[in-house]
Amino acid sequence: MSISLSIELKLEHETSEVFVLGQSDIVELCMGNRELCIIIIQIWLTYMHRLCIDLGKSGVYGFIGPCFIQSEYDSIGAQKYIQNKLQQDQKECYLLPYLNNCHWQLLVICPKKNTIVFLCSLGWKPNKNITHIVDLALGEYNKSRRLRKNKPTWSIPIIFGESKPFEDEEMMNV
Repeated sequence: MSISLSIELKLEHETSEVFVLGQSDIVELCMGNRELCIIIIQIWLTYMHRLCIDLGKSGVYGFIGPCFIQSEYDSIGAQKYIQNKLQQDQKECYLLPYLNNCHWQLLVICPKKNTIVFLCSLGWKPNKNITHIVDLALGEYNKSRRLRKNKPTWSIPIIFGESKPFEDEEMMNV
């Protein structure tokens, strides 16, 4: 058994009309034995990008693909990629999914405020490699804009693991 969806996305690379997620993948995801594959995260980022365009917010939100920033492969390349995205796109904030120890985490980078919000559903702290990479990328971004800023501020809200639902005000502050 597999699920097949027809999707129409205008992408900068080769497009596909069929997205297939096999039964074994669905079972593994539901049982918590496996993480989402990077392709699903890329499709989510593409969807979010299209949504921002449709809502007229494309100048506000940017998205950094996770396949380019996995630090264990090439930390210098990851830093340069993030730095180039910040310099070229000039968005208010960027969503950066990051795979750490088979668990997806989300970084929200706000370059003009020199802050990063780190979200992890398991309550983990950020991996030292990704903090180093993002700190260096933001530092170089600030240098290129001739700004002398301190090291970026990392915010790690404790929002997961609560048994009560979020209040509206709490959601606005996330």
